[in-house]
Amino acid sequence: MDVSSFSNQHYKAQAILKRGINGRPKTFLAISETNESKLVVKQMPSPLFEVSSEMQRRLAAFLSLEGVGIIPGLGTYKHSQEIYLIREYLDARSLAVNRIFHPEEVRNIAMALLEVLSAIQYQIPSIVHGNIKPENIFFQPNSSQGSQIVLTDFSLTPVSQWGSNLNFPRLSSLGFVPLEQVAGNPTPASDNYAVGAVLLSLLSGTASHQLYTLTSEENAYQYPVQEILLQQNFPMSSYFMDWLGTMLATNEGDRFPDARTALYALRHIQVIARPCVQVSPSEIYLQAERFGEQLQAYLEVRNLMPGTMLRGKWRVTPYLNDAGNWIQFDTDHVFGNETTMLLSVDTEQLLIDKQYVRELGFQSNSERPIVAVSLVVKTGSLKLPARPLPVLHLTGLLVVSGFLPIALSIILW
Repeated sequence: MDVSSFSNQHYKAQAILKRGINGRPKTFLAISETNESKLVVKQMPSPLFEVSSEMQRRLAAFLSLEGVGIIPGLGTYKHSQEIYLIREYLDARSLAVNRIFHPEEVRNIAMALLEVLSAIQYQIPSIVHGNIKPENIFFQPNSSQGSQIVLTDFSLTPVSQWGSNLNFPRLSSLGFVPLEQVAGNPTPASDNYAVGAVLLSLLSGTASHQLYTLTSEENAYQYPVQEILLQQNFPMSSYFMDWLGTMLATNEGDRFPDARTALYALRHIQVIARPCVQVSPSEIYLQAERFGEQLQAYLEVRNLMPGTMLRGKWRVTPYLNDAGNWIQFDTDHVFGNETTMLLSVDTEQLLIDKQYVRELGFQSNSERPIVAVSLVVKTGSLKLPARPLPVLHLTGLLVVSGFLPIALSIILW
């Protein structure tokens, strides 16, 4: 179908928006001759004689969609043996832009996407988008509702045809379609995989048609998420990397089952990396040999997350019966990624021959806000020193003990 043929359908073509794999126009920008509104006219993937009841069901479900985050379909018309879908035109930019997005931007996009998918997945019947990629996601930064995300171009291809239509997954959406969808069994978890691929594309600055180059050499559907994200300029939290790894799991059963579950998990995750603290040892045992002995031990604090700075403070968990500060640090503040602290225990303030168990807490800006260290102190016994008697004193005692009986006998006689 050429551009001029729109005149018979009360639409005037303005531009070609997208071409098919064979180079023929597939999507057009048009003007309605009735009210001069801008519209998008898109040729559907199957000609009229191939339209099945499954495609009709999906088309009816799509045309019934309403709400924020989707461009509603206005209807269809037939021309020759082809079917064309009409929808509103959205004056906005897609996510297919040549730049790297900040992780916080990506998190906001993910939240908005999953909100939209949650709504359409809980339609009756449930709808799987099936064609999520940056080119089909538009954002309006100046929207009254914030940075509004809008999804377009739902896949209307019947499930039974997806497995055989290799051009669909391998050429137009390579890298965004999971294995079960290629096999003809798309589920809400399949859309989660596509969302994860979109986020990975935005975070790494990889164009859609190049995203497949990030997959592993052994498995074309597997992304080494942590390896990819650790190469970026922004340090990302291990929790977010784990979440994205779940979204992109190769096996459908290892992913979040639907958008709502994925959204709930993401709400409790910080995307920007925070220090990852390691404290050693995790337990300290000190034993005194004598009363009042001063005991010491070293604590090492390390930050395992590159690109972040660890800040924190040591504190001793208050204990009801403690009197005095018998536990001391040479410095209780930490500012740096590798610090050694000296811990001192004054047993002179403690009872003899007793065991004390206390908890030391390192409070910091790390992913684990408080790291606890167990301290066990065993005090010594009170032993009086055994002092040797002087030699002259002993001699005097021997002399006296020898002559005293003789002297007493003389006096008494």
